[in-house]
Amino acid sequence: MYCDGEDWEGLAVEAASQLDVEDVDHVEERWIRTRGPLPLAVRIALVHAALTERMPRPRLTEMSEWERREAMERVSHEEDRRQRIAWHLMEPAPELWEELAREGKHAMHVRRILLERPEKLADKVLLVCLPAVTNDNLRDGDDLFAGIRLTVAADCVRRRPRLRDIATAELTRVVQEAVEDGWTPAGRFTGWKEISALAELTDDPALLADAVTATRNAAEPRTTRQRGEKEPSWSEERATTVAALTANPATPRNELTALLPTLNDAALLAVTRHSRGDLHAAACARLAKLREEEESRNPTLIQIPSDEELADLDNPAEELRTHLKYLRTRAEQRDTTCEGLLRSRFTTPSILRDLPAHRVLESREQADLTARMIAETCGDNLARWNGIAAHLDPPPRKAVTFGAWLDGLKSTTA
Repeated sequence: MYCDGEDWEGLAVEAASQLDVEDVDHVEERWIRTRGPLPLAVRIALVHAALTERMPRPRLTEMSEWERREAMERVSHEEDRRQRIAWHLMEPAPELWEELAREGKHAMHVRRILLERPEKLADKVLLVCLPAVTNDNLRDGDDLFAGIRLTVAADCVRRRPRLRDIATAELTRVVQEAVEDGWTPAGRFTGWKEISALAELTDDPALLADAVTATRNAAEPRTTRQRGEKEPSWSEERATTVAALTANPATPRNELTALLPTLNDAALLAVTRHSRGDLHAAACARLAKLREEEESRNPTLIQIPSDEELADLDNPAEELRTHLKYLRTRAEQRDTTCEGLLRSRFTTPSILRDLPAHRVLESREQADLTARMIAETCGDNLARWNGIAAHLDPPPRKAVTFGAWLDGLKSTTA
């Protein structure tokens, strides 16, 4: 700032470019507070200062795996911090974006920042940023790096859909070069991200057909690596890939139709969202069949309405009686129905009589009603009262209803 006060702008720019990243923010803030708007030349110098690595990179090859992971996390955190500070300087001056991204030792960093940060970019700025989309510097004839180039380009296209229109030739070139370098949808380093990237970048039916074939033949690994909480599973990644393939109109529909029998619910849903006509109908039919099969294996349990819901009905007891038929179904449904009926305050004596005696006699919710029904059955018959203990030890069999158990009390004689 002293240099600027003496009208030595060149010296001010040179001094700004030598600042450490920690000082960049403070300089901008103090300059604006004491001198007004930051000169564009000084702003550019501060951007370069923010993006300059002052410390040497760690020598990862000399570290243990744990040390290497920790070092890489620190480097990544530091890069993010420098990019945030650089963007803070760039954001108020969009007139500088094209110049900063066009050339210079930090041009690639600037391009990546621009592709990621602002909501909108002018076409001329997008075109200047293309090297960060195509990443020609990564090409070395290796199929691994070819796949990386595909995924990076596709990520940029998702963020900046306008690239499809203004950089079609460049995106096509990335795909062609990947194939030339030995990359295939079924290659050794190919995963779901790479196949999804291909589906978003190419309109070559033959390549897309190969991608569908690879998707059809893929088998879920028996052992999977540990994933983070937000990291998608193998099946989720496959469904995302299927969605990308289906969304591309150049993907052969007959290949996608042949893929349907190998898909799960999530992937079939993805097809239905991105298809029409025969493919859509076939996907819907397959999805319905899967759900029917799942329902037959694990039928949905019919729940007893809550007391709040029953209170709104004209005849709550009649509604509860309609559920008695489920006492003759599979065990899980019988248990659900019995528990619900015993829990409801609208359960009547006639309903209680149809429930298993051992469940009724153990129920706390229906203890008062159960006691009244036993008292009504025994009345003033002493033999029946004395016979209750014998009817409880051993407990009634599971097939005996509470009504049958009460009738057994009536038959008790002295």
